[in-house]
Amino acid sequence: MLHDLTSMQHSKPDIPQEIQARWQRIVELLAKAVNVPAALIWKLDTPQIEVLASSEKAGNPFVKGDRKNLDATPYCAAVIQRRAPLLIPDARKDPEWENNPVVSTGMTYYLGYPLAWPDDEIFGTICVLDRKENPRATELSEFMVEFQHAVEMDLRLIMEAREREELMAELEHHRDLLQSMLGEQAGELKECSAALEERFRFEELVADLSSRFVNIRPDDLDDEIAGSLRLICGFFKTSFCCLMEVLVDSRQIRVVREVCESKPDQGGFAIGRLASSPEIYNRIVDQGEPMALSRDVAMTPGLEAVRDILEEMRVSYGLLIPVSIAGRVTHVIVLLGNERFDLWPQAYVHHVRLLGEIFSKALISRIERDALAKSETNYRELVQNANSVIIRWQRDGTISFVNEYGQTFFGYSAEELIGKNISIIVPQQESAGTDLTSLIQDVVDNPERYKNNINENICKDGRRVWMTWTNRPLFDEHGRVAEVLTIGSDVTKQKHAEEALRKSEMRLVEAQRVGQVGSWEWDIIEDIHHWSEGFYRVFGLPLEETPSYERFLTSIHPDDREAVHQANTSSISDPEKPYSIEYRVVQPDGAERIVHARAEIFFDQNRKPIRMVGTVHDMTDRKHAEQALEKAFVEIKALKDQLEAENIYLRDEMELKEGSGDIIGKSNPIQYVLYQARQAARTKTTVLLTGETGTGKGLFARFLHQESDRRDKQFVHVNCAGLPANLIESELFGREKGAFTGSTARQIGRFELANNGTIFLDEIGELSLELQAKLLRVIEDGEFERLGSPHSIKVNVRIIASTNRNLEEEIKRGRFREDLFFRLNVFPITIPPLRQRKGDIPLLVKSLIQKFNKTYGKDIKRIPTRNMESLEQYPWPGNIRELINVIERAVIVSDGPDLRLAEKIIVSPAGSAQEIVQRIPRETRALAQAEREHILEALHKTGWRVEGPKGAAQLLEVHPNTLRARMKKLGIRRPRPE
Repeated sequence: MLHDLTSMQHSKPDIPQEIQARWQRIVELLAKAVNVPAALIWKLDTPQIEVLASSEKAGNPFVKGDRKNLDATPYCAAVIQRRAPLLIPDARKDPEWENNPVVSTGMTYYLGYPLAWPDDEIFGTICVLDRKENPRATELSEFMVEFQHAVEMDLRLIMEAREREELMAELEHHRDLLQSMLGEQAGELKECSAALEERFRFEELVADLSSRFVNIRPDDLDDEIAGSLRLICGFFKTSFCCLMEVLVDSRQIRVVREVCESKPDQGGFAIGRLASSPEIYNRIVDQGEPMALSRDVAMTPGLEAVRDILEEMRVSYGLLIPVSIAGRVTHVIVLLGNERFDLWPQAYVHHVRLLGEIFSKALISRIERDALAKSETNYRELVQNANSVIIRWQRDGTISFVNEYGQTFFGYSAEELIGKNISIIVPQQESAGTDLTSLIQDVVDNPERYKNNINENICKDGRRVWMTWTNRPLFDEHGRVAEVLTIGSDVTKQKHAEEALRKSEMRLVEAQRVGQVGSWEWDIIEDIHHWSEGFYRVFGLPLEETPSYERFLTSIHPDDREAVHQANTSSISDPEKPYSIEYRVVQPDGAERIVHARAEIFFDQNRKPIRMVGTVHDMTDRKHAEQALEKAFVEIKALKDQLEAENIYLRDEMELKEGSGDIIGKSNPIQYVLYQARQAARTKTTVLLTGETGTGKGLFARFLHQESDRRDKQFVHVNCAGLPANLIESELFGREKGAFTGSTARQIGRFELANNGTIFLDEIGELSLELQAKLLRVIEDGEFERLGSPHSIKVNVRIIASTNRNLEEEIKRGRFREDLFFRLNVFPITIPPLRQRKGDIPLLVKSLIQKFNKTYGKDIKRIPTRNMESLEQYPWPGNIRELINVIERAVIVSDGPDLRLAEKIIVSPAGSAQEIVQRIPRETRALAQAEREHILEALHKTGWRVEGPKGAAQLLEVHPNTLRARMKKLGIRRPRPE
């Protein structure tokens, strides 16, 4: 609708004060004639509408000069959109209008007519509003039509007056234009000849200056640039000319060379300060556009320093010309003088820019040459001083370079190595796996990869050293491998350390093998077994028993026999798998011993197992002690887990208390919910919190707990949707040790933790039907059993549940128990979505800004009106949670004191908010019925007395006026005496 209304508006004259006064008399007369509190003339100013005239009667909520968004005045918006009268006898009885914002002001009767300019462009509306149905106004609608015609006649007179003024102005303009044209033609011919001559001289100057930089020496560059600037300064008769360099990283511009016949000290500094100002930097560097300066420019916001700089330089005008290289502004040419540069021909600016490009390229070229020379010097120093051997050799193996470290390392001088074949230090050794010819050919044939190898090298004095080499190809201009760069590191110490470690490991394995209580050996090839005396003792076998694998297996407990056999088989087939296993041995007399066995398998050069050596440890006494200790640990852990669980919930409760804060909001919907919550808090009844996701149901659950007499007890929060389905029962009701696989200790459940306190079952609609049945028993009987226990546990728990689902629909679909719903729905409270409490958005935004200012160290103090309007108009499908995310991102991206939204808030089109509202659960209707019954009960107790110490308002702890308003809304009337 806003787009359609915007297209209706074009430039129109303002309404004179005398006309506005006349219209004010019209609305006063209209209000009196039809007996309404509000008679108005509105003027459309998309996307808003302004009150131009308003009757000054009691009860009129609209004041002259008020401006409102069209969405906030849907009556007038409809008249403007349809271009037709609109009559609404009672908006409360009309589904199309019952929820519009004007109804909240009490204005339910509306009669309005459109107002249009003579060209049929919409101007606004004339309308009357009343708090009740007004048949008189409807009957006198023809009277309003007369006023409509009177206002439109005034609009016609205003337009005709403006057209007369424009016609006179146009006639005067044509008269002046004819007079000036006759006087200018004679002077133009003289100026044209002089301009052509000056243009020719300037192009000669540009060509001359350009030729000077063709083959200029780097040492002469500064003087040549200064001379060129002096010639430019003389040609244009300027008092100052300079070349400036753009420093992109710091967004600064500094003077490189300057020429000035007479200027104050620090002139170049002043120009650099001016050119680096954000506004000028953005124009000439970011946008790449020339910029003319004058003292008049100082009137532009952000350029106030221009006047001071020009006065300091004793000039009146300036011109800044950006110079671009490869699409990026690198330098700026500045001209200052008393001539107006904005009157220059465009060709002058273009040629000066070309000269600047020549200067810039010459300077950049010199910088690149200096950097290249420095880089080459650094590279040579790096190579010479590196702590690695660096050698460069040709395709045939001839050494062309060796760094100083390499010369010292191998004991050769540069003359002894350069020109020699690399085999002088890399001998051909089959034992070392080095093939120099293959290495060279591999690098030449595969230049895309490196070739790494380790080999033994020989020094001049005969020392043998182990080196690791990295080879990289170097290409010529044709892309062919010309040389190979080889970098080597000494790994001799590492190789010796590896050999020593290998011998040490062999000794350690042997010591472990023969130093245990029992040892054994199995020759896998010959299938011969050897058992030590200690082995016989552990297994309880006589020494004359012949060792064999079959006898070994029969001594193992039947339940462990397969696992031991599998361990032996796996270790033999998989060399990487260690043999370490614990099992039980049954001695001939029936005694059981617990044994831990380790073994090592030896393989031949073909990785075939040949021998297995191992040890056995009798762990029986140690295991019995461990079991006793483990039992004690389990009992201690159970107590520790209980204390930790209670501690966690206490800590979470403290964090929630610190982080939840007060419920923010002064709107009627939120105050009504708080009123209901306080009523429910004083009772022990079960409360069901419903509402869309993100509305803050958890915060209201904590509010109910804090307002109840259980505030000093536990508040346990259970997220039914966040717990795994296979663990949620044990989390809610606890479990005994051994209740299921992996249950090694007893765990107390959330209901036990919440005993004498409050438990909040968040997202209760996610519970399975089986758990719903158990929960119903807790609500009805106050008792349950831990998982794996036959004993019932009695608890005294106040239950608060929440859901964003429609539980009545879930019941119909067989996903929620009807009996559980009735027990939970004793006192339902629906948390309103954010779109129904838009008046709270400014308070919420300010509170969130204060919070995130502390979090991110910001100092945001203001919220631009347009941003606040966007936040208020957005329907917030994600409710408070979405608002928190939007404000947090906005605080992060905001740099100054004003809040800047991180993304555009897209206001939903007309009607979409209503579609969202239609998704509100049906439980809202039950909410009003519960409130009505609660008020009736209080009135019956007080004999229908509202005010006073013994009145219903005192009993309900609300203001008497509030109670009367609720009684009126809910249709509660005192019964007549019989």
